[in-house]
Amino acid sequence: MKRTWKKLDAVNRMIETPDKANAFFGATTALEIGEADPDYPTLLFANTMIGGGAQARLYRRIRDKDGLSYAVQSIFFAGAADRFGQFIALAICNPQNILKVENAFKEEMTKMIEEGFSAEEVETAKKAFLQERQVNRSQDRSLAQQLARNAQYGWTMARDAGLERKIAALTPADLNAAVKRRINLASISYFKGGDFKKAGITQ
Repeated sequence: MKRTWKKLDAVNRMIETPDKANAFFGATTALEIGEADPDYPTLLFANTMIGGGAQARLYRRIRDKDGLSYAVQSIFFAGAADRFGQFIALAICNPQNILKVENAFKEEMTKMIEEGFSAEEVETAKKAFLQERQVNRSQDRSLAQQLARNAQYGWTMARDAGLERKIAALTPADLNAAVKRRINLASISYFKGGDFKKAGITQ
């Protein structure tokens, strides 16, 4: 079944989960984008710098610098056969830190969108991203999954090669423009689950 994108009102909700030691932070927005979209390679790569690993902006800010979270990551996906995608950010933290995590996320995302990524940051991330894809293809399980997906949609490995050429050619200006164009902070919804009553935290 194909999914259809439509603009939704953003929400911000706190959900009580009594007696849970950790709290969960989630931020998400739906995007009108498919894998055939020209911005797809750009956002796929940009996500690695936003929250795709230990060198990503959200990880370094929320976990390393502020020490607020045990784990931080972001996820981006787009539809293979429809124009529906999502950007999602996740973090696990002490319930007492949940609002600080939310504020740090908003501050770092605002900084990324307004100031963009540096040339050095982009080149370092490119090397890691392309190397990881190469390593994945050397692993039987990952390669089998990729071949199965290609067969499902009538693609070949030439499509993967083309995607990587596009990413290798990206400039900081390309990335910064796509992130600013596609990720609207006002459209992001927030969901926070935890034992906030015990921690004395209110919205």
